[in-house]
Amino acid sequence: LMGNFKNFNIFLSDFRSGYSVDHNAQGYNQTIAVLQSINLSLKKFYLIPKSTERFTVKLDHIGQDLFMPIFRGYKRIPFVGKPKLNSKYVLKSPETPFSGKILSVTFMEYLSDHAGWFVEGNNNTLLVYRRGKKIKPSGIYEFIEDAVEIARLLLVNTSSHQ
Repeated sequence: LMGNFKNFNIFLSDFRSGYSVDHNAQGYNQTIAVLQSINLSLKKFYLIPKSTERFTVKLDHIGQDLFMPIFRGYKRIPFVGKPKLNSKYVLKSPETPFSGKILSVTFMEYLSDHAGWFVEGNNNTLLVYRRGKKIKPSGIYEFIEDAVEIARLLLVNTSSHQ
């Protein structure tokens, strides 16, 4: 599914991952939203729920050595003076210094109130999803609304972070 929604080009797809770092896992299905806008200007980053950090740390290690060299060089960026955010989310980027201006209080409050989002950004593209959650047709509009709101909250701050 693809189109233009609230000034973002958006592409939705279901993604099946057939591998996992856990020996007993069967992989997972999830719906991803890819949003693009010429007005976005993002440094490369990913933001994940803290509850998945163990999985991601293993994935980063495996990726650097074998499967996904795209994660090579990502470093953890702390939320200075924001212990609540540090307890809920992990931010990583290969680009240092990483400007925290794009991660506004409003953006982080939105993610705190809508737990479980994974957000990856680079240049004019944003990838938004909930790991392991495939969206049913009845939930597509809400999923699109949430993904566009996340992108909009980042868009507001991207012009001042360069």
